Amino acid sequence: MTIKKPDLSGKTVFVTGGSSGLGKELAKAFASQAHDTQTIQACSVDLGNPFLNILPDALYCVAGGCQTQCGFLTDIQPTALESCMNNNYFTAAYSSQIQSSTAAMHRQIVFINSADAFLASKVAVRTLADTLRMEYSIHIAFPANIGTEAFFEEHRNKPQLTKEMEGTAADPVELRKKLPSAKKTANAILDGVATGDFAICDSFETGLLWANMIGPSPKRGSGVIDSIMAILVGLIIWPF
Repeated sequence: MTIKKPDLSGKTVFVTGGSSGLGKELAKAFASQAHDTQTIQACSVDLGNPFLNILPDALYCVAGGCQTQCGFLTDIQPTALESCMNNNYFTAAYSSQIQSSTAAMHRQIVFINSADAFLASKVAVRTLADTLRMEYSIHIAFPANIGTEAFFEEHRNKPQLTKEMEGTAADPVELRKKLPSAKKTANAILDGVATGDFAICDSFETGLLWANMIGPSPKRGSGVIDSIMAILVGLIIWPF
């Protein structure tokens, strides 16, 4: 099935975190669709503070990460916890704090979260997406680990237990061969947005995790897919 990509003519798209990795691949995908009369700009801003004074038609919140805040809770300094929340939650919250507009419901916000959402800040982003569904066209993607430099920088600081939980305890060379590229993940996210999915999961395992933590979020597949997966997770994979 061919998925029709959105027409970006005459529209403004913001991608936060577009300088590298997944954000860069998304930005490149949008740039490839730009018309001759459209401009492409890159700028450096502090996403930890409110900054938007333009109403974009689509906003992709990709900025975030916890490269220097990995570890067990008892070992992490309070300043690192604050930094982690700032890097992940507030960058998304401030970026999406768009001024009131009569066309607000037609504006699109896409949050890029994480399948391995061990962080409270990542859970907060998911809750933000649930809340904003009443105001905007919202999507939230839960990509699994991606073979980017940011991932490997973060991976060096992860506890061994975390690596074993997410299946990344292998040698880094082998991981680079195993993990999907940022471009492949970007295309999967764009396909999910194009089909109107609220929750975008790029693998069966990610779908299982999502099905087990849906809460008040809308279920995929008219409720059938996630209901079946929730039973599978609850009775077979994590019965206790």
